[in-house]
Amino acid sequence: MKPLLSVVVPVHNVEEWLEQCLRSLAEQSLEAIEVVLVDDGSTDESRRIAEEFAARDGRFRCVHQPNAGLSAARNAGVRHTTPGSRTWRSPTATTSSSPTRTHGCWARWSPPVRTWRPATSGG
Repeated sequence: MKPLLSVVVPVHNVEEWLEQCLRSLAEQSLEAIEVVLVDDGSTDESRRIAEEFAARDGRFRCVHQPNAGLSAARNAGVRHTTPGSRTWRSPTATTSSSPTRTHGCWARWSPPVRTWRPATSGG
């Protein structure tokens, strides 16, 4: 199934919050998601936590890179998503448990970014 939404989670030394963040994403009411975890050169247990979570849930996958900063991690994540709607997620954020949690949470974090192609001029 093609994901309706791709979520990029930049990860750098956030072991204290990462498991809860990933659980809250996994429990969203929207199941057609893909979550790309970008380990940005973590020196704590963040990489291990991300890899173990991805091994348990096929909607999650890990990308690893040397530390290059938040923007580079987001960009790396976008390169590994399925074209379509995308959003970013802070690894220190969690979601509420309300029945409409998926839509409210995405809007609270960042509006989804739609991919587009420039219109071609016709004759």
